[in-house]
Amino acid sequence: MYSCVLVPLDGSALAAQVLPYAEMVARSTGATVLLLRVMNPYPGELVRGGMRTFRESHDAGGELPSSEEWEDLLSRINSDAEAYLEEMASSIRSDGVTVETAVKDGDPADCILEEADKDAGTLIAMTTHGRSGVGRWLLGSVTDKMVRSGRHPMLITRAQEGGAHPVNRVLLTLDGSELSEQALPHAVEMAKALGVGVTVLRAVSLNPYGEAFTEYAPVQRSEDLAGEMEIEAQGYVSGKVQEVQSAGVADVTGSVVTGYPASVILDEVGEAGDKLVTMATHGRAGVARLLLGSVTDRVVRHSEGPVFVIRPQ
Repeated sequence: MYSCVLVPLDGSALAAQVLPYAEMVARSTGATVLLLRVMNPYPGELVRGGMRTFRESHDAGGELPSSEEWEDLLSRINSDAEAYLEEMASSIRSDGVTVETAVKDGDPADCILEEADKDAGTLIAMTTHGRSGVGRWLLGSVTDKMVRSGRHPMLITRAQEGGAHPVNRVLLTLDGSELSEQALPHAVEMAKALGVGVTVLRAVSLNPYGEAFTEYAPVQRSEDLAGEMEIEAQGYVSGKVQEVQSAGVADVTGSVVTGYPASVILDEVGEAGDKLVTMATHGRAGVARLLLGSVTDRVVRHSEGPVFVIRPQ
């Protein structure tokens, strides 16, 4: 399913926390790992590469750097980036995984998407942020832009002190729609890659307007409606459990929980963060759909474990 695992890195230890996941997927699927460093040609990046010296010289009445000095500075920055990527690649190559590296200049999100589009079988694996300060990759900028604009699946882990959590189970979240079910083969692939089982989860919300509208458009709930919805969901989940088993995953369970989707998913992940959430960016059409910016966005922002996001075609 994947021929390339694209890992954007920014030089920080936090951004590199996704590497163990990328390596496991590549080893299982035979995909090539592509480590990408994007050098954003803006002051924040240049200061770290030596621009501070030029700025201090100018403030002291010195001349601005010549074009040759600028070229030399940019060349040194790119050389440092290439050396960093080679260092990161060496540890992965030692485990028998094919690794390539690339350094690009430009807007991080645009460069990542451009590189990913070169191979239709690309999986993008990255942390939600890396560096602190003006140079950091924040969810809401780079990651958010890629999830909204890209067509490739993304394995996203929230950077945190202490390193990445080990994954003991894949949590496949479905809402009953065909769009959400496009995440199913990806969940199977990840379960096989990580050597873990799958839980098929469906959240049953009695509010047809969705979680974001509860305060403004409360809906009367009835025990009869709840019972009918739960019975329908149980049958649906049972069918998907069998489908995952037929795809080659032996350890598969199903779960139906009443509540708002994002809250249900986050509760299932828990503080241990040992479950890989696999979900489409949206499911149902209309007002009740799982909107990016609500369910997916909230899960990515708050999950203690990694999240695998698929943009339905």
